[in-house]
Amino acid sequence: MAITLEKNTLADVAKQKILVFDKRLCTGCRMCEIACSFNKFGNTYSYEQTHIRHVIEFDRGEIECQYCQHCEDPLCLASCPVDAIHKDDETGIVKINPLECIGCQTCNIVCPARIPKFYAEKKISIKCDLCDGDPACVKYCSPMAISHVTREEADKILQEIYEEPKIASQETK
Repeated sequence: MAITLEKNTLADVAKQKILVFDKRLCTGCRMCEIACSFNKFGNTYSYEQTHIRHVIEFDRGEIECQYCQHCEDPLCLASCPVDAIHKDDETGIVKINPLECIGCQTCNIVCPARIPKFYAEKKISIKCDLCDGDPACVKYCSPMAISHVTREEADKILQEIYEEPKIASQETK
């Protein structure tokens, strides 16, 4: 009986690089959005044409950032009826091939973060491709709130950012 192994082990996947956002460092300048727009939409400066989006809640003084997680098991890829979405086994980058996309918007609907965006003028959905491993948003984020790190490092950073503060009574136990 032959045993087949998956292409990537968990260790390999943990070493793939993704974006991570540290809301503690973000100033809300949105230069990452402008860098993405300029880089990906033909020298256009637009908050509408970007693959990274900020949600700024002025009432609460909070900033969050929405961007593609390049999921380990992407729902967008699994749901595409024409297999226009591909994941690079080595880098983990998930891309939509614009020549194969039929604009059905299934990926937009199934993505838990609603990241792929349909562009009516192009008649296709588009999402972040990590600038092929050299993300412009990271380069232009002067407070360094966006990092391009391994999944393993991202888990540690996110745990630190969102960890629940301990109550004094919990610390004594």
